[in-house]
Amino acid sequence: MAVKSPSSQALYQPKIRFDVLHLPGLGRLLRWRWGRLIFQAPLLILALLMLLLIPNYILISLLGFTDIWLDFRKLNTTKE
Repeated sequence: MAVKSPSSQALYQPKIRFDVLHLPGLGRLLRWRWGRLIFQAPLLILALLMLLLIPNYILISLLGFTDIWLDFRKLNTTKE
């Protein structure tokens, strides 16, 4: 059986439907060096505001649950 050379086979090129990086303003912002920081900063501010606005007794229970969940996860992911 003859083997076809790679140059005779057409490569599959999927049709690009929508690419956010090709949008005029948003694409440039996403490719910018500090673009990720621009999107993360408002989320950090929102998280800090939530920590300030949630009462302490709720925060203590949330941190306790997180600690238990992390211990459980550590037990399930360790390899012997």
